[in-house]
Amino acid sequence: NRVAGPSGTPFTATNLARVAIADGAPGMAFHPAINGQVYDVDAQAGRVYAVGKFSSVNGQPSRAIAIVDTVDGTTVPGMGPLQFSSDITSLQYQQAVRVEGAGVWIGGSQHHTQLYSTAPFVRERPAG
Repeated sequence: NRVAGPSGTPFTATNLARVAIADGAPGMAFHPAINGQVYDVDAQAGRVYAVGKFSSVNGQPSRAIAIVDTVDGTTVPGMGPLQFSSDITSLQYQQAVRVEGAGVWIGGSQHHTQLYSTAPFVRERPAG
């Protein structure tokens, strides 16, 4: 994907980019690499939470969720994996993410909505 702002200088983004609301300028230092489709994003406290249908972030295994730094897109350390009710990888994706206080709500495949804590990234409760 190519992203260009007011300067007209495009750069390549790998399925996720940051753009300034004020003037549309792309965040040139923000370069996370996600190997699939991103369906939804939310951000809070220096982190971007992205969900979708993918299996790696910045070259590391990460199914369906990316948690990256808002400045440069590096992976936030110490985040645990999502828990899925199916072992079928084609069913392991998420469609929505919302950060509220110290919790991250994630929902999508398998009719699941789950609440994770922000630090460490641990499942607090599933909801069916």
